[in-house]
Amino acid sequence: PAGAGILQGSITLGPICPVEREGEECLPTAEMYAARKIFVYKPDKKTLVETIIPGTTGRFAIYLPVGSYYVDMEKQAVGGVSGLPKTITIEERSATLLNVDVDTGIR
Repeated sequence: PAGAGILQGSITLGPICPVEREGEECLPTAEMYAARKIFVYKPDKKTLVETIIPGTTGRFAIYLPVGSYYVDMEKQAVGGVSGLPKTITIEERSATLLNVDVDTGIR
């Protein structure tokens, strides 16, 4: 839409299982992705604009009005997040890419 752009990207999660065995897949579930909400704030870092819940494969896309935003995620007790927090700029009829890697801390 006019006056808006898209914030799109994906979340990767891992490791998922403490011990991975050959021939046994250990993949994130839809619930694991949904639990990793992304918060989009105005530049003041306080006014929440949108809460993004990633899809079943960790991908997301949302329209936002043109402007600057501060994007973050809740801090984890264990592990860490790479790619956030971050200040982004949404441009009209353009896509802004944001990829986030979540280290679950499972070892």
